[in-house]
Amino acid sequence: MERQRAAIASDGYAVVPGLLARAEVDALANACERLPGKAFGTRRALEIDELRTLATERLAPLVLALMRDDALLVRGLAFDKSTETNWALAWHRDQQLAVKDGHGAGAILEGIPHVPADRAVLDGMLALRLHLDACDAESGALAVAPGSHLDDAPWSEARDVV
Repeated sequence: MERQRAAIASDGYAVVPGLLARAEVDALANACERLPGKAFGTRRALEIDELRTLATERLAPLVLALMRDDALLVRGLAFDKSTETNWALAWHRDQQLAVKDGHGAGAILEGIPHVPADRAVLDGMLALRLHLDACDAESGALAVAPGSHLDDAPWSEARDVV
């Protein structure tokens, strides 16, 4: 985990291959068939038992190993992206934080209040992304700009991207 911890610090992301066995991936893909909400994505992924169990039993220990021992699970999103159901987003930083109390919410997304998070909060957050099937730039892979978490510079297409 030391290599991944160092990559998160310098690049803002790390790849952890082989986290799940093929049977686990298949079971999760089947569970995703029951996702609530929109046809191709939901912010309510943790309402599916298998996804909540994965998050609490398998992913939480990973986050604790990569970050710190007081990390908390704050939300679960799921997307079913493919060549047919992909969508493009402009370069952005995910800076909205799901909250239980909607006081001061900047947005209500799928009935869940979200507030803009300040830099100190964002610096302590880690997003995990699992791909349950093969994906590439044409079918939903995430593009990242290494090191961009270290500055507040505006986004542009000119950044180095992987």
